[in-house]
Amino acid sequence: MKSDPLYRETQTQDFRLVESDVEPVAPIDSLVAVDSLVPLASTGQVPDIALQAARAPAAAAPAVTDLAAPASRPHVFAADYFSSSAAHVAPDKSWGYFWEIRGRQMFNAVYLTIALCAVMLAGATSPFLQLPAVICAAVLILFIALALVYVWKYDHSSGSTELFSERTQKYLRRVGLIAPLLPILFAASNFMGRIADWQWHHGYYPGMADVMPNDRYLAAAKEFIHRADALSPFNTSLTKELFDDATGSGLNQQALALADKIVFFEPTDDRWKIRRYAVLGRMPERASEFEGLAASYEKRFGYDGFYWSKLADLAVYNKNYPLALEMANKHVKIHDNEASAYMERSAILRQLGQTDEADADMAKARSFGSNK
Repeated sequence: MKSDPLYRETQTQDFRLVESDVEPVAPIDSLVAVDSLVPLASTGQVPDIALQAARAPAAAAPAVTDLAAPASRPHVFAADYFSSSAAHVAPDKSWGYFWEIRGRQMFNAVYLTIALCAVMLAGATSPFLQLPAVICAAVLILFIALALVYVWKYDHSSGSTELFSERTQKYLRRVGLIAPLLPILFAASNFMGRIADWQWHHGYYPGMADVMPNDRYLAAAKEFIHRADALSPFNTSLTKELFDDATGSGLNQQALALADKIVFFEPTDDRWKIRRYAVLGRMPERASEFEGLAASYEKRFGYDGFYWSKLADLAVYNKNYPLALEMANKHVKIHDNEASAYMERSAILRQLGQTDEADADMAKARSFGSNK
């Protein structure tokens, strides 16, 4: 039988399994013993053709004599027997198997690490998001740890059933892909505004030139501030720098809008409310609003030398040097150990022609060594 090309012999743990290349005439479940049909045929209950059909498979099937199987069970086909012991299959080392078992979680760990860096960057560039960034970072660290533990400990050969259905797993994968993508896109948005800011301050911004008429420069500055702020709408660190650019260029309307934005996102920072108040004083069309806030702001912030410093800057901007000196004196009175207070008053005194007093204040400022 071993030389017969119609048969293949496979050795298992319990017995030999012999498979035939000959197509079976009928399924095993439908086979009927020939002897059980003979009595029925003699009574006419079964046609002769049925008896012939029943005999046909037995005649066509080759004899099998080399099958080691339990003697108590008749065997019709060798394929009817299976080993009761577990088969030992060689481990699958294909990429698809590796991806399904550990590769997916390795990707998750790397992907979540990138999202963690993005969350930390968002918290650093947007102070009002620091607390949410810390919470998101803690959650991401937890999931990164779970993914790494899965890669290290998981054994797929256990045959345990899945915790979630295939549909639920599909939705979880979608959420797991989209959720970390949000802080990554957020951080990228904050970075885009920084690119425009770098271009402006290094002279590479479109339309910049070494020599530009003042009106052209102001138009370019206005366009740059608007564009950088639009690219990074939640980067308040950049917004504060754009505010300085706007006030330095005399773009008071934009400076006020930027100050309003910062006050909205950081309502506990009183000094930005003072800066906004000082910008209002630069705008004649908002003079009534500025004067209406004067009494309440002095009562609220009069203890802070920063308040008087900004009012001194405002008086200098409006070329009201006597008022500027009055404000600077109040600043020095509160911050008498601050070099910047004396330097500010020195500049005002020089504008008033009081050179000796200006030199004395400058010497005092230098004695501190640096701004404290």
